[in-house]
Amino acid sequence: MRKTMFLLTFMSLAACASTEESTDGGILDGAELTAFFAGNSYSYFGPGNKKLAEISYDADGTIRSTLMRDGKTYSGNWSVRGDTYCTSYEYRPDLRCFQVRATDTPGRFEDLANGKVDGYFVR
Repeated sequence: MRKTMFLLTFMSLAACASTEESTDGGILDGAELTAFFAGNSYSYFGPGNKKLAEISYDADGTIRSTLMRDGKTYSGNWSVRGDTYCTSYEYRPDLRCFQVRATDTPGRFEDLANGKVDGYFVR
């Protein structure tokens, strides 16, 4: 009986946690991505809600990221291709593309790599 109660309690807590992490699933399309990034700046967080960078996206396609780990600012380019946004940096010239999903939390947008949450943006 005690094990059963523990399992039910655990399952209830897990269900609550998954509800809190749920998103509305709204993947931003190309036009929404352009509006989201062009001329805007965001704080970017990774696993464990750790702040990784402050990122500015200029309307001309220039990106500047100040990394929290070393305080250095790195420049590169950003663009929208289809329903993904892509970035390349001076230190990492390969083009990497991601989707962005709106969440139930105002001002929070998830960064998706291969369909999995890679991090999130906060205005």
